[in-house]
Amino acid sequence: MIEPILYKDLKILYVEDEESTRDIITRFLSRRFSYITTAIDGIDGLVKFKEGDFDIVITDIKMPGMSGLEMSQEIKRIDKDMPIIITSAHSDLPFLINAIEIGIDNYVLKPIKIEKLNQAIIKSSQQKLLQQKERHSKMFEYLTFITVGMGHDFNNLLTPALGYISLIRSIIKEDSLLIEYLNKSEESLLKCKDLVQRFMQLSFDITTDREEVDICAMLNGINVNYNNKEIKITYYCSENPLILKCDRRRLYYCFKEIVKNAIEAMSNEGEVTIKAEIYKPDEVHDKILKSDNYVKISFIDTGKGMSKKLIDTLFIPYFTTKNLDSDKGKGLSLALVYSIIKSHGGNIEVFSEVGKGTTVIIYLPLKRS
Repeated sequence: MIEPILYKDLKILYVEDEESTRDIITRFLSRRFSYITTAIDGIDGLVKFKEGDFDIVITDIKMPGMSGLEMSQEIKRIDKDMPIIITSAHSDLPFLINAIEIGIDNYVLKPIKIEKLNQAIIKSSQQKLLQQKERHSKMFEYLTFITVGMGHDFNNLLTPALGYISLIRSIIKEDSLLIEYLNKSEESLLKCKDLVQRFMQLSFDITTDREEVDICAMLNGINVNYNNKEIKITYYCSENPLILKCDRRRLYYCFKEIVKNAIEAMSNEGEVTIKAEIYKPDEVHDKILKSDNYVKISFIDTGKGMSKKLIDTLFIPYFTTKNLDSDKGKGLSLALVYSIIKSHGGNIEVFSEVGKGTTVIIYLPLKRS
């Protein structure tokens, strides 16, 4: 079975003081996972955890200096959601109760069977994905409640203000300096109205017109400003037709924003690779993706990348890494992208590492076509 990119690219910290065990398990793990960092004891493990960016921690229990449970307790204080798997010959009840109280997610008895460890890693990664999905869902449910109410109130205030400007314009001389002031006022109010509409779009319940769209043709038609950069964009599309019933305008907005962000993340030159293919949910995604067949659209750039901490904040409205004094967006674009993809029954994932570029993957259900 081909291992999914989400599973293969998990960043694992493995802590084991016994050198022979550490070498053997690391060798086995390296066959299935691309990023393995090892530590020789609890103190070394804690230092590397603080310095690194990990998805899962696997640790032995009895180690000199600091035990695996003591290290795990410190890690949970730093990141309470970090999945931790312990490897131990202990299976007595007091030990297990202590591990549960600390927040250990799973354990594998020694001598370690690699398949058991592999299953524990898969289970822990699934739990983390579901926790992230639940956090995002709660955040946007709350945001929807606020934006819908505020949006209606703002629209009710803006409509008469724009109406009065039109009325004043009709009763004063065209060469009056007041016309210029009115035009500027109207322009500002229209920008406010557009901002309100963008807030309203964050609601998943907005009904939009949907039509059958060739996703490959849409991707090939993306038009963005390269900002005088030497950027190469490469497309790979499935030989089978990828037709979705969707909101053409809003979905195009999503794709364009992702490509635009990728270009902005590069200095003077770089490459963006866009892939579109049919995808069937695997063992990692089967609890997150609800349909049988999806279109999987990957945007892979060679930009500066980002940390895990930054990835976790990408879809929060008004969070931005850009200069707030510029016109490069005020932190709404990716929140809108997330909202639009969810409104189409899809899902979005981001994988990145500082200095190694970013991959954004969008899943859209084919059953909607």
